[in-house]
Amino acid sequence: MRTRYLGRRSPEENALRDFFLVYASALAPEELFELYGWSEPCLSLGYHQKPLNFPIKQVRRPTGGGALFHGPDLSFRLVVLRRESPAAFYRRFTAALGRLFAKAGIRLYPCPEVAADRTLCHLYPARGELCSADGRKLVAAALRTSRNTYFLHGTVYAEPPKEAPFKDFSGRVVSAKELGLTEEELKALLGSFPLVWRGRG
Repeated sequence: MRTRYLGRRSPEENALRDFFLVYASALAPEELFELYGWSEPCLSLGYHQKPLNFPIKQVRRPTGGGALFHGPDLSFRLVVLRRESPAAFYRRFTAALGRLFAKAGIRLYPCPEVAADRTLCHLYPARGELCSADGRKLVAAALRTSRNTYFLHGTVYAEPPKEAPFKDFSGRVVSAKELGLTEEELKALLGSFPLVWRGRG
């Protein structure tokens, strides 16, 4: 699996990279894991989501789900060959994430699913996502399937959002900083995900 850290890029660059990998992997499947940041605050909208009435830059993702607020987060892309059902793949992904954070002494739990408006993805846990012991979401993720591959987009806040209205996430979202990890430690931890995914970490 090809792995790399791309640094902080503009919302437009990150969105373009997402779509490029979705279509490129459909033509020539290749497994990869990329970790990256955001050069400015923005919202990434789910593929079928309408633009939101927020005074902030908005870009579109190739994955579904609600809008994600980016800025103080580290995001990742995972592209793998399709060898199992979407449900089985997602269970394996969340189990690997749980083992990954356990390496840093952080125990995560399956989030209780909340039936609610999912306009903003971070506010409402979905089945299979991971939460802290007090029920706050740590990892937000969305999946897109093709005939040969899975493309998964995920994100973790390095620190709590400070921009309104997203600073009100504090009761629903937990950041790595609140769990005792610096941004560099989070980057190193997420960067080792491919080893855990392959059962070597």
